[in-house]
Amino acid sequence: MEFDLFSGEKRFNLDGPDNRSTWSDECRIIYRNKRQFRGGSVMVWGIILPDGYAHPKKIDGTLTAQKFIILSSRVIPKLDGEFGPEKYRF
Repeated sequence: MEFDLFSGEKRFNLDGPDNRSTWSDECRIIYRNKRQFRGGSVMVWGIILPDGYAHPKKIDGTLTAQKFIILSSRVIPKLDGEFGPEKYRF
């Protein structure tokens, strides 16, 4: 049985969402809600396997193409060992 594997990344802000803007028709002004406490954020990359098991990995900084290639080169041999190289598409 062949199956597809997907991966993705997500940044979680520890003090709320990124810059939110609202428009006021009465004043014709854009209000910007800024972060109050600079709580930081955590970048996570992960892959979910067909059995529902997720493999999250904390990323330092932003996920660049170079970091993704390094992550993929570490994950693919493990997937090959667990499922066989011809059983999935990544």
